[in-house]
Amino acid sequence: MLPWDEWGRMTDAYDRKTWPAYDKLLDTLARACGAGDLEAIAVIYARSDPRVSANLTH
Repeated sequence: MLPWDEWGRMTDAYDRKTWPAYDKLLDTLARACGAGDLEAIAVIYARSDPRVSANLTH
C-alpha cells in the first residue's frame, strides 16, 4: 500500500461526507501513530472503520 492509496471512507472524508465521530477517530489514530503508541493503534484497528479492505482496487 502506498501513502496516497485510498481505502475505506477516505474519499468520503475528503468530501466531508463522514460524521464528526469518524473524523475524531482518524485524529486519534494519527496521534497514536505519531506517538508510536502500539497499544492504542491496535485498539483502534480492532474496530471495523479504519481497517484496510481485503480487496484493494484502483
